[in-house]
Amino acid sequence: TRALVLARTEIIRAHAEGQLDAYRRLGVEELGVQAEFSTAGDDRVCSICEELEGKVYTLDEASGVIPVHPQCRCTWLPHIPTNPTRQK
Repeated sequence: TRALVLARTEIIRAHAEGQLDAYRRLGVEELGVQAEFSTAGDDRVCSICEELEGKVYTLDEASGVIPVHPQCRCTWLPHIPTNPTRQK
């Protein structure tokens, strides 16, 4: 059982970091974290991850955040600003 938990958690970690690397290569500067669509609204989403949903991070801030806990099911989505013409 412990090996399965470790494997699942490390797969999520590798996936999340791979996403961040891909976003960097594409020039994306911010991310929003949300639970995967397959888990949205179910009773298995933990309170910690539920509280993080929709928060926006820079790529540097996002690195190492997911997985939040063992067997975390969260993922990164690219952040699309509501006003893309705003000045930085």
